Amino acid sequence: MTERSPDRPSAKSSARTSARDLVARSTSLDGVTAEPAELEIRSGIGIIIRDPMKRGVPAETQAEIQASLDNGIIIDRFIAEWGFDVSHEKAKDFHAWLVVNEKQIKLYCPAGVHYRGTYAVAAGDRQKTGRYRTIWGFASFSDMQLLAEQLGDETSALRRVIDEFNLYRDRSSHAAEVEWIMVPAAGALRL
Repeated sequence: MTERSPDRPSAKSSARTSARDLVARSTSLDGVTAEPAELEIRSGIGIIIRDPMKRGVPAETQAEIQASLDNGIIIDRFIAEWGFDVSHEKAKDFHAWLVVNEKQIKLYCPAGVHYRGTYAVAAGDRQKTGRYRTIWGFASFSDMQLLAEQLGDETSALRRVIDEFNLYRDRSSHAAEVEWIMVPAAGALRL
């Protein structure tokens, strides 16, 4: 153990002394400046979730949306997109798992729920929202609830295959797991 010289202050007291010395040496304090802040309040609600084929949407718009659905121009009446990451070490196995199991996911979906595939993000901001996206389509708002019921039922075949799917998700990634719900813009109510 080393001894401290009595005329040499400890590092702790030296830091205090130094700060006191600086304040003592100052003849005046610099003035503080402040500028008014311009605040912007965002509620997060910009587009209301509503069925584009129901009341409130003009009949001619509903007809155009239905034609776009029938012709494959738009994916579905409601879309949910999951954003997530898979570690580099598991990516190859995940891709192989998808080759075998995507048809099972589609098969196990209840009527009105449409699995539209899982995609790798080739370009864009993958660090904040993950490198993968899974797309779901829904024929109605209540079909989103059907998916939730199936995924909440531990005995359902869809739940079991999605549990396997989730084993590949990297929950320790710095990328946030995100979910978007989208509606056809032509029938959207924007506030």
